Amino acid sequence: MMKKNVLLILIVILLTTGCTANYTLKYEDGTFTETVEVTGDKEDDAHPTYQTIKDSGLYADIEGDEKFELDPSSTRYDVKISHVLQNDTLEDLKATTECFRLANYYETDETYYLSLYGGFTCPHLENSTFTLETDNTVVSHNATRVDGNKYIWDLTEDAVGDDGITFQIIKNDVKKASIKSDTVTPTWLKVLLVILLVGSGFAMVIMLKRINER
Repeated sequence: MMKKNVLLILIVILLTTGCTANYTLKYEDGTFTETVEVTGDKEDDAHPTYQTIKDSGLYADIEGDEKFELDPSSTRYDVKISHVLQNDTLEDLKATTECFRLANYYETDETYYLSLYGGFTCPHLENSTFTLETDNTVVSHNATRVDGNKYIWDLTEDAVGDDGITFQIIKNDVKKASIKSDTVTPTWLKVLLVILLVGSGFAMVIMLKRINER
């Protein structure tokens, strides 16, 4: 019962009227880290304070296995929490899925893909954003705008109501492997090139000999 109660805190944060909830999902060195910063000018049940979160805890995932950490710099009306994914996947995170009716996630050996869609269910957020931050290659996305390595979606009905949030990024190990293959010639390819060159040389010698005999 306690897990459900603390999960409800995050749900209420994202549904609250008059608050700004900026969400950042950072992918670096093969690890996802999510950060939520909630600001507002009043204190009520829909905007839990630093002390509320500190006393009760806050679970980041659906099953209640991993927790957010409260940033010590948080204030009464500016609460910042973060969570480093350990055993969870993106589809397990409450913060990424709560404002959309549907979520589609899959992971391959090469990429991560996430799509949040089906209608935007947090229309009362004010000036809020969803940001994907990564230096890895983003294969596809439908961000509202891009600022360097940040892909930013405005969390409004007009911006994400129909198309939702969709992105696909390349994993670190794939990126490194492709760079290596581009800069280092494999041994088997070197051998093949030598054989082709030698073969071409013999063919040229034979052709010239036949021409001379004529």
